[in-house]
Amino acid sequence: MSKERSFIVYGTPVAKSRARFGNGHHFTPKRTREEQARVAQAISSEWMLPPLTGAVVLDLVYVFERPKSHYRTGRYSHLLKDNAPKYHIIKPDRDNLEKLTKDAMTTAGVWKDDCQVVAGSTSKRYGAEARVEITIRELPE
Repeated sequence: MSKERSFIVYGTPVAKSRARFGNGHHFTPKRTREEQARVAQAISSEWMLPPLTGAVVLDLVYVFERPKSHYRTGRYSHLLKDNAPKYHIIKPDRDNLEKLTKDAMTTAGVWKDDCQVVAGSTSKRYGAEARVEITIRELPE
């Protein structure tokens, strides 16, 4: 029987920044470390199972709040402009969002390593409240 869990991590999704080099040292930007720790904490409070050991399906939905510039003004400020984009086709990139989330899930003890993720989907969209919706399912052996 497969274990499946779904949960939501609230807050504006942040992409994993590339590691930087300076003074001969390799370091991860502070914002990335802080966000990864925040997401790992939120996940570990929801994930009360032992780490998954088999193949995993991971579905991620990143929801971003629309900027004010997408809305009309005045008494119609609750309505979207005709030219407001339907899809979230701006940065952060989907793959960099995924990297931070998967690293946070490793830290939170969801699995032993993110190489166990063999399938799934990742999408970005606009919504009322910024968040990432996570669904994890371990495949039967």
